[in-house]
Amino acid sequence: MFRYLLGDVECTWAMRNVERDTDHWERSTQIEDKALAVFGFENDSQAMIVSDLTPVRWQGARIYGSEGMIEMTTDDLYLMNASSNGWAHHKPDGEFFKYGAERFEWVEGGAGQARELADWVTGRSDYHRGNGENGYKALEMIHAVYESARLHVQVELPMKTMANPLDIMIEDGHLPVRYPGRHDIRANRLRGENLTADTENS
Repeated sequence: MFRYLLGDVECTWAMRNVERDTDHWERSTQIEDKALAVFGFENDSQAMIVSDLTPVRWQGARIYGSEGMIEMTTDDLYLMNASSNGWAHHKPDGEFFKYGAERFEWVEGGAGQARELADWVTGRSDYHRGNGENGYKALEMIHAVYESARLHVQVELPMKTMANPLDIMIEDGHLPVRYPGRHDIRANRLRGENLTADTENS
């Protein structure tokens, strides 16, 4: 999302700290309990992730620019600048929203991704936002902040460590678990879909 909002500029550095008191997993991958991450980009913009550090949890972003501020969630967007007379509320105008779709962003966003993929596959578009390069760069940013937590330094991108630094920290005892018992945070979804974890025998 950060790279998308900034026009796909490159992330040049990351710094972070993580906490992992429990044996939490997601999609068969070890994850942290809490995290703080700061990213720097080639255009001198900076971005921050605050994950589970405060009791207020929401999915979205607060953006501070030279001419105003934006606050967005998966349903709404608020804008404040010199001409907005306070916070101006903007509702999405996509085709699904017009018909009263619940959870607008999930419906409209998914439909938009599918339409863009179809345009790319059929040759109507030369570029697809979901291409592998964007996914790789997002993963590299996450690994860079894990590496920063592991080495206690600001990490420059592109990454040189090829393994998952969080896995390395866990394996070498850098993040000891205080409350044992493996738990996949999506276990309720797995049970609801009659699926099992990758580690279970069928």
